[in-house]
Amino acid sequence: MWQESNGDLFHAQHPCRLRTEEILETLVGTPIPSSDIYPLWYDDLTKVSPLLPGNIFVKKPDLLGYDGSMCISEVHLREVQLMEKLVQYPHHGIVQYLGCIQTDGCITGICLQKYVCTLNNVVQERLSPEQCVLYTLSFPCLLIHIIF
Repeated sequence: MWQESNGDLFHAQHPCRLRTEEILETLVGTPIPSSDIYPLWYDDLTKVSPLLPGNIFVKKPDLLGYDGSMCISEVHLREVQLMEKLVQYPHHGIVQYLGCIQTDGCITGICLQKYVCTLNNVVQERLSPEQCVLYTLSFPCLLIHIIF
């Protein structure tokens, strides 16, 4: 899978698992429709400014699972819908959702608060979630991620 400089996505498969420069040059890519990756934007979504501060994590669709269907787009949309519901009931143990990035009428990113520790750190070291919020860019950042 690769992305061209204009943003177009392509995928290809080769029966040989060895990846040499020669094999990569011979691959013919199949374009991936953007609708397979990015769900359509709708007006009820929380939109973020294109100028994001440094303490924001932008979650994008995971392209590694692409199988030629719209599955990635559907999963991404379900996650956005879940975040839109959860924002109505804030909780210190759930990542703070800030909204989505809209590009060309599609949802291309989910904006979340950055954290300096993982959920495992919070549990194992008995940290408060407030101790994990990223206030400065000098820390390595990991996201407390909701798996559903």
